[in-house]
Amino acid sequence: MIQYLNNIFLPKTTLWLILLLCFYYPFAASLITIFNLPSTIINITVRAVIILISILLVLFGILLKKSNFKLTYGQLFLIIFWVIYSVRIVFDLQNDVQFLGYNNSYVYGFAFGNILLPILAIIYWGNYINLKNIETILFAIFSISNLLIILSIYLKANTFDFTIFSQRLSLDSEANSEFGSVLNPITISYCGSLLTIITFYFILYKNFKFKLLLSFPLLLGIATLFIGASRGPLFTGIFTIILLIVSKYHRILQKKLFLIKVSLILIFSGVALPVIIPYIIPSEEIILVNRVNEFYEDRKTNESEERDFLIEGAINDFLDSPIIGKQFVLTYNNFYPHNIFVEVLMATGIVGAIFFLGFMVPLFKKCYYLFFDKKNEFFLLVIIFIPIIMGTLFSGSLFMSTDLWAWGTFLLSFKIGKEV
Repeated sequence: MIQYLNNIFLPKTTLWLILLLCFYYPFAASLITIFNLPSTIINITVRAVIILISILLVLFGILLKKSNFKLTYGQLFLIIFWVIYSVRIVFDLQNDVQFLGYNNSYVYGFAFGNILLPILAIIYWGNYINLKNIETILFAIFSISNLLIILSIYLKANTFDFTIFSQRLSLDSEANSEFGSVLNPITISYCGSLLTIITFYFILYKNFKFKLLLSFPLLLGIATLFIGASRGPLFTGIFTIILLIVSKYHRILQKKLFLIKVSLILIFSGVALPVIIPYIIPSEEIILVNRVNEFYEDRKTNESEERDFLIEGAINDFLDSPIIGKQFVLTYNNFYPHNIFVEVLMATGIVGAIFFLGFMVPLFKKCYYLFFDKKNEFFLLVIIFIPIIMGTLFSGSLFMSTDLWAWGTFLLSFKIGKEV
């Protein structure tokens, strides 16, 4: 019984905890939108389940692994950083520093219940997770989440045509109208980017018949990416796909037939969408194209955007208190700066940044090692981490980016080859 818990049940539970933390929201948001459900109740319930599972995994870890459990340096630095950051959060909240209009329990629930507790659970059980079916599981998760998003859009708009690309969508249910959007543009584009990336992975790295069928999920992913019209997921998706292609470059040259197959898939899916849409909608009306052009023009003229002001504010807060940081949110608007690396300095100063780097450096070294590992499941884990970590540069938050901490701890937990 104990062997079954140690080797099968608890590691498998940990895997599903990680997947829940990283990818549950599009499912919940779509169902909330489709069935007009109250988002607060649904989200609190899911978060409570995550907390309960995490507590049980930690308790089992203490009881079953206390004799042979050892922390790596990366894990140790991760825990120390979170001790420092937790002190910052508690101190600020007790001194009337609030995150926008949210109450303290909201921040505590995210930071401690959905990040710190799962981190401890993953540290205990991550290295024992069986990755045998991880590729299929992730592909299914991303495909279903994109289908649910498209269904949500169709049901809310009562139609679905190419004019959908001329607007930046955000969806909500009638039960949540006073709280803003439930399914926001960043979530929509991010899901599309993930499906596009993993489909490219299957195209390039997996050998099976009827590969042309992958045109459909690839087309679905790109369509969802364009519908959300968010630049961060677009740039992240392009960068990750370039890495996938470059890593496969020598094999593509050696297999002309393989190159023909890839070209056909691109023609029928990824290339088809950008080629067809302009014939139906003028390119200047495609919102994602407009936003990319605006970003380029702003960079060229040095014109600042809202996120530029957020990052500038975070840097100013850091300079006001460089040793231990100023506070866990920006002083001028009680928001987060949408860039976790700047946020670390703002919230915890040089002291916290040292331990944060003590976690991130081994993590990046492990990613580099796993990227060139011959086992594709490890390679895929790193590929999925790329949009997660890059997303934190555009819209991430230390106390809300559950996917960053869960997936990062997951990657760092594998002790293979030369330990970093």
